[in-house]
Amino acid sequence: MKRTSTPILITVLSMTLLSGYAKGQSKIHVHGHLTQAYAFTDGRQVLGIPDKGTTDYRTLALQFGYALNDNSKLVIQFSHRRMGLSPVATLEDEVKLDWAFAEYRFTETISGKIGKVQLPVGIYNEVRDVGTILPFYRIPFYTYGEGIWSSETVDGIVLSAYILQDSPWNLDISVFYGGWDLVEANDPTTPVMARVEDGAGGQLWLNTPVDGLRVGLAGHRATLSGGNRVAGKRDHLTTWTASLDASFERFTFQAEYIDLRFDIGSWKPSYAHLGYNITEKLRANAQIDLGRIKFEINEPFFSASADANNKDYAIGFNYRLSSNLVLKAEHHWMKGYLIDDNPPNVFTDDPVKVQYTIISASASF
Repeated sequence: MKRTSTPILITVLSMTLLSGYAKGQSKIHVHGHLTQAYAFTDGRQVLGIPDKGTTDYRTLALQFGYALNDNSKLVIQFSHRRMGLSPVATLEDEVKLDWAFAEYRFTETISGKIGKVQLPVGIYNEVRDVGTILPFYRIPFYTYGEGIWSSETVDGIVLSAYILQDSPWNLDISVFYGGWDLVEANDPTTPVMARVEDGAGGQLWLNTPVDGLRVGLAGHRATLSGGNRVAGKRDHLTTWTASLDASFERFTFQAEYIDLRFDIGSWKPSYAHLGYNITEKLRANAQIDLGRIKFEINEPFFSASADANNKDYAIGFNYRLSSNLVLKAEHHWMKGYLIDDNPPNVFTDDPVKVQYTIISASASF
C-alpha cells in the first residue's frame, strides 16, 4: 500500500480552514488531538513495542465541520497513526480518512448521518484516539482492537433518537446499516484486510436518575469476506456488547463484555476499569482487559480446536496540566498469544508473558 512521507493533506487543509475560521466564517469548526508516546517492553515485541523502546508511537487527528444550516452539517476527519513495529501498520496509509459524513437533525431528538460514520458501539468506539479523555494511551485492546476485530466507522447510515427526555429514566437509541474494512490477525505477524458487508444493528443506552450512571446494550449481524477466506466464501458474524458506565466527580468505573460469534468459533473480550481522582490534577487508573478465543476446525483432512485466554493488567497515573494537555505513565502485565515476534501457537503452545510501559503526552483543541 502506498504511503506518503508526511501528513501533507492534513496540514494543507488545516491551514486553509483555519484561515477561513480566523476571518469570521463561524460555520466552520476545527478540532484536533495529538498523542505522542515512548514505549518499551521487558523482552518480547507486543503491540508494535520492541524491547529497545520506540518513540514511533502516536495518534493525530484533525476534524473539520461545516454547518450548512441550523439542522444540517458536514464533517470530515483525517488521522495519522504510528504503531511502532506493529505488522498492522503495513496495512495503513500515512494519512487516512477517518470520517466523512453529512448529518441532518429532523427534530430536537431525532437525527441521521450518512457516509463514513462513527459506529455506535460501546463506551469508547467514537473517541478511540482522543488521548485527553482516555485513561490510558489506548482504549482496552482486546475489547476494541486496533483495527482488528472491530471498526471505528461504518460506510452507510446511522439514525439516532433521544427518547423520554423529560423522564429521569431516558434512552439514547441508534441503529445502523452498512459495511466496513476489518483487519484479521489470525497470525499476528501477517495481518490481512477483510470486508464486512450487510452490517445491521444498533445500540441502546439507558440513562438512569443517578447523574453519570448509564447502562448500554448493542448488537449487530453481518457477513465477512476476503482476508484468509477462499474467494467467494463468506462468514457470518453476530456480536453483542453489554456496557456499564459510571462516571462521577471523584471516581469512574466502566466495564464491557462482548460476545462475537463466527462460523468456526467465538471471541469473547471484556474489561473493567477503575479511575480515582487523587487531586484535581492527578488521577490513578487500574484496568483488567481479557480476551478469550475459541476455535473448532473440522475439515476433511484437518481438525483442531483451541480455547485460549489473553490477559492484560494495567496501572497508570495521569497528570492534567490543563484541560487540553495531559501527561500519562502506565505499566502493563500481559499474558497471551498476540505477540508480534514469533507468536505462540494457539492450538499447542502456552501463553507468553510480557510487560510493557508507555509514557505519553496528549493535547487537544
